[in-house]
Amino acid sequence: MPWPGWQVQWRRWVLLWRGRDPAAFRALWEALEASDIFFERTHARGFEAAPPAYRSAPWFSLPVFHIRVRAEDASRARQILRVILQASSPV
Repeated sequence: MPWPGWQVQWRRWVLLWRGRDPAAFRALWEALEASDIFFERTHARGFEAAPPAYRSAPWFSLPVFHIRVRAEDASRARQILRVILQASSPV
């Protein structure tokens, strides 16, 4: 039987960003660390190593990177995300 507080803690995580851009992933990761915002990151390995014939498959377009933050830090994290996305978007 899991610890009773585990489910309550798990519900506090919110998805901040997911995508395939490694530069955006790295920039967001570094900005969250610099701001002392606790986060969880995941990286689905293997998609980038797929043969070119498989890259047009629908499953290949799925996001590779995910960053989740605690619910209480979500508003600060979204502000950081906006700044990063505005800086990386072409004018």
